[in-house]
Amino acid sequence: MLNRAAEQLFWIGRYMERIQNHTRLIQVGYHMRHELNRSTAQSDFAWERLLESFNCQKDFYQDYAEANEKTVLHYITFDSLNINSIYSCIKHARTNAHAVRDKLPSESWETLNALYLWMQEKDIGDVLMETPYLFFQKLKEWIALFNNSLECSMLRQSEWHVLQMGISIERSENMVRMLRSIHQEFLYDSTFVHSHDQYHKMCAFLKSLNAYEGFRTICANDMQIGKIVEFLMGCDLFPRSYYTSLITLETHLKALQQLLPYTSLYYKAAGKLEKLISHVTYLEWSHLSMDSLQEMLNDLLLSSNEIGALITRAFSQEEMVRV
Repeated sequence: MLNRAAEQLFWIGRYMERIQNHTRLIQVGYHMRHELNRSTAQSDFAWERLLESFNCQKDFYQDYAEANEKTVLHYITFDSLNINSIYSCIKHARTNAHAVRDKLPSESWETLNALYLWMQEKDIGDVLMETPYLFFQKLKEWIALFNNSLECSMLRQSEWHVLQMGISIERSENMVRMLRSIHQEFLYDSTFVHSHDQYHKMCAFLKSLNAYEGFRTICANDMQIGKIVEFLMGCDLFPRSYYTSLITLETHLKALQQLLPYTSLYYKAAGKLEKLISHVTYLEWSHLSMDSLQEMLNDLLLSSNEIGALITRAFSQEEMVRV
């Protein structure tokens, strides 16, 4: 495997996981609106907060006058000028997959190509007319089909480990972003003054992550934000938790070490990852105040970003050779 192919596979994993995360974040807003029966003004405020969770308000307002359902959905889903829109991620993932078709199962390529063609036929008018729930549910089904084809057909060689590393690092970053988003809602949204609203908002958030049933199994009906943060960040039984994502990343990084010559950047990434896992393992989430939690989430996101950047840079090193 050449380093160029490794980089493309790594980013296929990241892009496909990013699409799924965008879909989940959007569904948070719809779950909230359904659970809390929000007014139009409250809903528009929620779309504004969604932009903040993506950290893209400045770019958004360069082209859009106001944040509402139609403008934000178009920007996050279809805007080709937004390099992180769902459409852009699908396009970039397809371009990379086309370059490494010989290293992917044919079913995976065909699914991704079909998804790209399907997206080209859609626009924001179609989404709002058909109801956004159905559109984003279909999008999740496409991603599940792609992931299943990889899981069932791809040989567990270096290509597999590189792709899974991309998925894992993106998933860890995305979990922190989603928790920061709901944490900001908790701090700044006036609906939280009533415990009834808080309970339904927490339920909606967990449902958007497909974590509601798992959380209830572990924590029963204790819908406190501290408990939810502890479950989503540190629970080793939940496959999408931050901790599990880090452990999965470490597993594939170590497996790759046996197959490819390591660079100094790989060793540095592995060292940072080991320290981060140790930190998260012994972190007492229930003892964190609301302010310290926000600071902790920011620090963890920065750490994940640094590890991802080191791995990406490692693929461009000349000492990475063909095996």
